[in-house]
Amino acid sequence: MYTRNGCEDSAFILFRTMAKRDVISWNTIINCFVKNNQPVAALGLLGEIHREGSRDNVYPDFVTLLASLEACSDLALLLQGEVLHGYLTRTGLLGDIFVQNALIDMYAKSGRQDSAENIFKEMHERDIGSWNSIIAAYGINGDGTSALKVFAHLERSGTRKPNAITFTNVLSACAHAGLVEEGFKIFNSMEKHHNIRPSMEHFACMVDLMGRAGRVEEAEMFIYKMPMQPGPDVWAALLGACVVVGNVTIAEKAAKELAIMEPSSSIWRVALSNAYAAAGKWQEAAEIRAEFRRSKQFIKEGGRSSVNVEGYEFSFMAGDTKHPESAMIYGIIGTLQHHMQDRTSLCSNVVLT
Repeated sequence: MYTRNGCEDSAFILFRTMAKRDVISWNTIINCFVKNNQPVAALGLLGEIHREGSRDNVYPDFVTLLASLEACSDLALLLQGEVLHGYLTRTGLLGDIFVQNALIDMYAKSGRQDSAENIFKEMHERDIGSWNSIIAAYGINGDGTSALKVFAHLERSGTRKPNAITFTNVLSACAHAGLVEEGFKIFNSMEKHHNIRPSMEHFACMVDLMGRAGRVEEAEMFIYKMPMQPGPDVWAALLGACVVVGNVTIAEKAAKELAIMEPSSSIWRVALSNAYAAAGKWQEAAEIRAEFRRSKQFIKEGGRSSVNVEGYEFSFMAGDTKHPESAMIYGIIGTLQHHMQDRTSLCSNVVLT
């Protein structure tokens, strides 16, 4: 119940109170953290099951490793992903198609396009998820031409039909590579040749495609012609493009729409301020920033820091209590602060000569 409703803290407390935990218990809590955008906590639990699970004869299984690969992908942790790859090879799970797709995604997000390609080429069987993964891999790494070649191969082969995710990935790849005309061609073929009606996400990709190419006026007109009410992602893509090219007029229009849809968000305010700054309108940029500082109602995503300890990446923010060992961590911090204060007092009594 807690995991389905995004209450990962309550789920973790319940998990900690369990007298006996089987692999299903571990998988449930690890997946809970992954699905709720806490990959660091998920990988921390993977390390824990390796260290402590053997006492209860509990070992990571297929589900554990898939969730862990997803966490590595989210954090672009190549070293940990390679360790999992080796473990999957030794345990005979590497031939599973879901594992291979996850590995393609992990290597792509870690900047190892060559490794992602090799896994795809060596697959004996590919589902549409495999094709989507390799297309996304090329897009992430800015190789739109290769993404288009794979997409064309998929269409010619006829073994699998492209789905909505396929087109999202191809359009995103075109956007990152500046392939505007190719992106339009693919977008227009969705409903005509593949019977797939473009969703809000596809329209947002197209706005991003035009925006990255500096064609913000064209992107604005494209939005006004949409067959549905444009959502926040569409306007955010347009606003982001305006920041790059310094088009304040269109940026203000996009920000006005976002103010209606997401009045408490700080993201579009910061973007609008950046658009003013890019256009040299420092007074307007300062006014937006000042308004943001005066009001406490806007939601701002806190900055995060990270540290690598024995091959594991841990992420944290000010006042964070998400880590399973938060109580111990803050206790150690308190001890360090005490020692630092003592050292400061000592140094203040030293006379430099």
